[in-house]
Amino acid sequence: MVLIKDITDDVSKTVYANLINKVDVPDYVKSAQVETEESVKHLEPRAFADNINCKLPVNTKASCWTSALYLYGHPENIASSRRKDAEANLIKHAKIWGIVNEVEATKQAFEVVEVPAEYALTFNFRGTDISRCPCHTTELAKKSCSWLYDHRNRFPIAEQAKAAHTLIDKAGGYSDVPTDAKDYLGALSESNTFATAPNIHIAGAIKERLVSVKRSQWGDLGNALLKVANDLTENPYHLMKGASTVQAALEAFDTQFDLQKKWGSSITHPVDACYSITRSKAAAAVADTVKLMNGNHFNLSTAALSDIEIGLKQAGDDFLAYAKPDGLNLDINKVKEILPTIPAPDANRFQQAFPTDNSTLKDII
Repeated sequence: MVLIKDITDDVSKTVYANLINKVDVPDYVKSAQVETEESVKHLEPRAFADNINCKLPVNTKASCWTSALYLYGHPENIASSRRKDAEANLIKHAKIWGIVNEVEATKQAFEVVEVPAEYALTFNFRGTDISRCPCHTTELAKKSCSWLYDHRNRFPIAEQAKAAHTLIDKAGGYSDVPTDAKDYLGALSESNTFATAPNIHIAGAIKERLVSVKRSQWGDLGNALLKVANDLTENPYHLMKGASTVQAALEAFDTQFDLQKKWGSSITHPVDACYSITRSKAAAAVADTVKLMNGNHFNLSTAALSDIEIGLKQAGDDFLAYAKPDGLNLDINKVKEILPTIPAPDANRFQQAFPTDNSTLKDII
């Protein structure tokens, strides 16, 4: 049997200190002596709300209120079989002392408020209703963001995209999504409106799947994907138009050949394959991106200053001189000014200075 705990059991008064932070303590309690096991040992059983075990003293106005504080606030008392009778007895004495309202206010302060459960990921799978990712509180929503990312290989991506919108909103916005899940959920939430990837990235993801399955087994879907991959490589650094359609096709192909077990290892996850550039990433990239006269966009943040200097030298000494106003050091703001004005042939020579193509954001602006 679980015995009721009262202030006499709280020797260090740490429980009392925690409980009074949640209520308004009446002045008559503040000025009263704090009851101890020694101070109540002389009392008759009728002086206690739990008169069987002599717990919860009600012999004074202050003791009655303090006993209400422990009866309703101490979590261990919820499971006591004596709670119901003790409460009835305590209320009777509260009426005698004229503190019914104060006792009721204390009770309400510790009442458990049940928040209806809400799940961000809900769908029917083969006749079974699936409910995951609780989000009825902000903290639960944040934890569910991380949980969904950790289990991203187990659920249909279309359902994950719906969940991402809800979770980001319930977590307080994109900036409050846990770091581990931020890119993934950001891509999911923008998949139908903005998020996409360079053509070459998607083409590579398609081909890694196709080489994992015998060509004789591809079927129409595999052959269609090969054609898409070949078309994409004609403009490798453009951003894919209709990435969500390709994502759905990749997911269907992977499901057909049980490749989802390899997502994240030898097979790129469809979301990572198709939505590597989100609105937030693009905004950051565009801040350091200039459009050249040859039609390409050049991202300064990914280029070494030494390479930029070599490129400007190849484009023409006048361009380099403009970007080095002190004659020694490159001024990146001057670089941003001069690059968009360099004629196309000179811009081509400028880009030849870079070991890899830097124009991966052609269609972003």
